[in-house]
Amino acid sequence: MAINIKEKLQLVKGQSKLESVKIEATLEAVTEKIKESFGEKAIVVSWQFNCIKWGYLQSGEIMFSDDEEWNINLCHEVRIFDENKELHLMKDGKMLVGRLVVDGIGENVSYVDSIAPMWGYATESEKGFTRLQDEPRKLELTVPANIVKEKRCGLVTRNYVVSDDESGLSGYGDYRYLGLQELEV
Repeated sequence: MAINIKEKLQLVKGQSKLESVKIEATLEAVTEKIKESFGEKAIVVSWQFNCIKWGYLQSGEIMFSDDEEWNINLCHEVRIFDENKELHLMKDGKMLVGRLVVDGIGENVSYVDSIAPMWGYATESEKGFTRLQDEPRKLELTVPANIVKEKRCGLVTRNYVVSDDESGLSGYGDYRYLGLQELEV
């Protein structure tokens, strides 16, 4: 899915299904839920107590740029996503709770797709990963995307619009990640 940052945001009508999820905070339970919910490919981002790890799911295996096994005990939030769905889980004691959003089926919804620039510029790419560096702030992050050197990476999100009948106001009620792509600015 390619989004051009120069295009204005557009309200789109579609369908989406929301399912509550509650599973044990074990690697086996998370892996099983991922296999059940996704096909062969997806992107994974894990907020851990010591870092943020980006990776991808390929053929049922989660791969991270550092080739280390995922330590689910350090994870306090995770998003697994592709263009059609997202599994978003947060740690609650010994459980991971959250939701699975699947687009293209379910109830009628309105949404706006957007792209947000990630900090830093691409410095090197290897094995399907690109290192983003923000030299002045001494920050770096490795993401599962192929970004041309010295270009920026953007996070594509789908923002679901909800309306309040009483006040007549609308806004974003939820959002999910769709993908990573090179920014075209």
